[in-house]
Amino acid sequence: MLNLEEINMTEEDILNSYDPDNEENNYHLPHHIYKQLQLKHFRQVCSEVVPGALFISSFQVASDLESLRKHQITHIVNTAADICDSCFPSEFQYITYYLKDTNNEDISLLFYRTLEWIQSAISMGGRVLVHCREGVSRSATMVIAFLMWKYNLSFEAGHEMLQKVRPICNPNTGFTFQLLLLGKKLSGTLACGSRPAGSPLAPDRPLLFRVAPHHPREPFLLLVPAEWSSAWPSIDPRFAWVVQRGPQLVCWIGSQVLDVAAVRDAVSKHSHRLEVFERCQCSLKFLTEGE
Repeated sequence: MLNLEEINMTEEDILNSYDPDNEENNYHLPHHIYKQLQLKHFRQVCSEVVPGALFISSFQVASDLESLRKHQITHIVNTAADICDSCFPSEFQYITYYLKDTNNEDISLLFYRTLEWIQSAISMGGRVLVHCREGVSRSATMVIAFLMWKYNLSFEAGHEMLQKVRPICNPNTGFTFQLLLLGKKLSGTLACGSRPAGSPLAPDRPLLFRVAPHHPREPFLLLVPAEWSSAWPSIDPRFAWVVQRGPQLVCWIGSQVLDVAAVRDAVSKHSHRLEVFERCQCSLKFLTEGE
């Protein structure tokens, strides 16, 4: 434990001695205090990741209109809408997600949709801010995913690139695993529609997805991984289901699905994104119950 009397510094002196610009000047700080001060400092920083194009921040920045205008932000990815409002819908274009910073949250379902949106904004001259509550885990995961795809980087290289401008960025363990898996998909190491090594199911077993809304407040449709049932007839007809074997996809639309057009659109976009990001040639077939 640090002896304040021995070094003749008050606790206030120590807190005020934090140097955000030179890490070597912070050697005297206890690790936990250093991390707290570092987090506090970056809470008010809009970190520029890709010059003139991609930024990452906390909600404190994302809720500060003056700061957003100062950095000429045009598009905002809000990854934590449960606790962070999309504050200025009339000023900026938003894409909003309700993600929790937990190890079992499947953020990967939104990777390709988000990368597509960010790239579209940047290609039109936009400046994109990605944020969560602190700008540490959820937003960092999305930014690293973009860097991995855009610059053909490994997870480690993308993480290092991001930490150079925002050293507090650190995706949780679950997100890190999903980014490592993304790297295999982007590189072709894991073929389109294949199961990763260590999967409890047989590697030749097709993938199964349920077409479901992301969140009641953002009900756009996603393909959510589902467990195989031993009896196909038990599949709920209120939903649409997608079976994927390699690049071949078959979408079965239940008789009680309310918006068939929305389902077809979501599945078609999913297939297209596989072609763009995993560089595979997909085939897609639709089947409707009762036809």
